[in-house]
Amino acid sequence: MDNNLLEGVKRWLEPLPDRSLPALNVQKELFGVLETMTIDTISLKMSGLGRVVVFYTLCKRVEPSIRRTAEHLVEVWTRPILKRSASYRDRQVAQAEWHQNSPVNPSNHLHESAFVANKNRRHVGIPQSVTTGFQVAPRNRVAGSTNDHEHQTRLANYQSS
Repeated sequence: MDNNLLEGVKRWLEPLPDRSLPALNVQKELFGVLETMTIDTISLKMSGLGRVVVFYTLCKRVEPSIRRTAEHLVEVWTRPILKRSASYRDRQVAQAEWHQNSPVNPSNHLHESAFVANKNRRHVGIPQSVTTGFQVAPRNRVAGSTNDHEHQTRLANYQSS
């Protein structure tokens, strides 16, 4: 941005030396203006404004409306950096076939071997956490789904008649 505008906004939004936040009306006005601006990632990195906005998402003393605006800005600004689209339709999810005989998780074998080693103990074991962060979605094999070839041909025949 020209004339270090973002650095000036950063200075206005930064906490003061006594750790107090700027005036509420200043915060509201500047966050309102930041929401309407289109800022490229290079200018954002050079100004350091992103760190201040992230601080506003984490600080407990910030008004909820300003925190929501800051969270929205962080979401919008991180999408180009992470190369993610805002559209759900553009989202690419890795898919794989599921085989009943294949191991579900390679780390399960470690848990099984630990269980066999401790088979003779008489005490209660500590429950192990289960990770639910899935990286691959199963392929859709439901008949009549939009991925089904027969469904596509019937739909084309229906639309042509």
